[in-house]
Amino acid sequence: MNTISPTESVRQALEVFVITLKVCDAINSGRWTADALKEHVTYKGEKESLWVPIHHHEVTQEGLKSWGDAVLYYSSIMLAIAADEALNRHFGNQPLEEPDLQRRAARCIVYMIRCTGAHQPIRPIWVCKGPYNQVFEVPYLNVRLDCPSVDGQPVKASDFGGWSKLKMLVEFCMQGVS
Repeated sequence: MNTISPTESVRQALEVFVITLKVCDAINSGRWTADALKEHVTYKGEKESLWVPIHHHEVTQEGLKSWGDAVLYYSSIMLAIAADEALNRHFGNQPLEEPDLQRRAARCIVYMIRCTGAHQPIRPIWVCKGPYNQVFEVPYLNVRLDCPSVDGQPVKASDFGGWSKLKMLVEFCMQGVS
């Protein structure tokens, strides 16, 4: 059985997440349209390619956007899972036990994103309970997650500053992790 290191899992999850962001941008900007999709589409990234099979049913532009949104949420949750696992293994503690205040807040936001997909990975909902039901801020990255105000609500990227902020949070948390 081949296994990969937790940091390699994060690297791969980051790559898939970035590809997914680019695919969603192409869909939302109209560069990828439902009319262009017949049997499959291939997206060539810098290091990886994404091949998406299109099943034998009509694809609408609205359906394509919905698919893109779902894949983006799913890839964000997978990225958060990979990062949280790597960080827990490296530091030997949970996010709230992190001594560095900014890294603690960043890890907590990543952990909360991980938790959103526990029951609904395609359309995640914030579940902010116990000691995690607080406001987390990372001034260095200009990121803020107000857990009391989002608890029970569908996840929106704007809740934590946008999709690019998730990438920044993971990269910030992973500094010094090998």
